[in-house]
Amino acid sequence: MNRQGAKDPTKILVMDARAGRPNGCGRIFLEPSTTWRFGALLGHPGSTVVLVLLAMLVTSCDGRAPDQAPITAQTTATLAQADRIDEARRLADSGLATRAEVAVDALLADRVAHPTVLHLKARLLADRGDSAGAIAWCDRAIAGAPQWTDPRVLLARCYLRLDRPAAAASVYADLDRLVPQSAWGPYGQGAIALMRNDVATARRWSDLALSREPDQADVLTLGAAVARAEKDPVREAAMLERLVVRSPRDGDALVRLGDLSAAGGRDHEARRWWTLAWEQCRHPAAGRHLDGK
Repeated sequence: MNRQGAKDPTKILVMDARAGRPNGCGRIFLEPSTTWRFGALLGHPGSTVVLVLLAMLVTSCDGRAPDQAPITAQTTATLAQADRIDEARRLADSGLATRAEVAVDALLADRVAHPTVLHLKARLLADRGDSAGAIAWCDRAIAGAPQWTDPRVLLARCYLRLDRPAAAASVYADLDRLVPQSAWGPYGQGAIALMRNDVATARRWSDLALSREPDQADVLTLGAAVARAEKDPVREAAMLERLVVRSPRDGDALVRLGDLSAAGGRDHEARRWWTLAWEQCRHPAAGRHLDGK
């Protein structure tokens, strides 16, 4: 991580170490400012990490009071705001989408436009099928936290859902430049190649992604899909078995493992996989197999 910008007297190193996102994200950002008030090292009851370095903007860069300025992405949050952001994220992660939307909209109404909030808004829109609406919020989150990968990953997926593979490929290329050690860039390019039925290219990208992050769930899913396109059931099963170790509730993977076992004449093994798929997530295809339909 490059911290050289901290030497610039017009910038301030901002970090909130206690949650896993930008000031709430476990990442460090350098933000130009005009007038700053510096918080002390603060202890926060109930926090897993009590040392928080805060920098709070007193006057916006255009000279207007904060409540008069338009809502733009911010890179700092007060402790109270961070708690609200964490709660909104917890609700979203727990699948409580309606309550999460209420919490996120309340934060935005209070002009808390932290990148985590903007990304949550995009994520909630995408989850209910509004990929076009999510794109605008992804763009705002990226503007506020250009080094954070999550909004870019979501942005690329939204483009794919809207059948805009060229736009998605551009985002995945940006990810590869931003985090060259990550699998996201080659994963995305491989997924796009597979969508275009270019199996050989998809295999090359998939192999590169696997070399970078061999246990990442999305990467293993792509590896299995490429193997299926190559009509290589042994490799496909190997990828899926690694995937269900990583994601034991992946019903599609469990059902497919059952199908591969059945195709190979291993009926007892097939039933075991389908039973797992039914027990873990009530997968309808598993239910049909177990009922003999």
